[in-house]
Amino acid sequence: MFTSLTDIIKIPAALMIGAAISAMIVIASYEGLRLPLIGQVIDGRVAEAVNAAKADLVSVSDLAAAQAEAEKLKADLERAETLRQMAERNVAALMQQDENDAKTLAAAQAADDGADGARYTARDIEWMRHRQRRAR
Repeated sequence: MFTSLTDIIKIPAALMIGAAISAMIVIASYEGLRLPLIGQVIDGRVAEAVNAAKADLVSVSDLAAAQAEAEKLKADLERAETLRQMAERNVAALMQQDENDAKTLAAAQAADDGADGARYTARDIEWMRHRQRRAR
């Protein structure tokens, strides 16, 4: 009679213990196992999803940063190209101005007859040679 009484207690107790162990296994596989002083010991599905989301977030932020850097470099390259074109135009204008100044100077020198003393003549050069000989 005592054995039948213990069967009435043992069977539900075994079912309750089995259900508790099953619940702990399911919770541990879903949530993982986190101990108070140690931290996360076993990663569950939630921890794996969090880690995957963090890794994806990091790669997305790295991609966004790289794209922003590429856009900045592209803008800098366009600005540098614009400055190069401006410099080429300035150099061409300065060279043309220098050429025009040289032509104007050559025309002025050709038109100078030497009457005002601003241009050396053969007589002036001979006078300077003679003066240099006397200075020695």
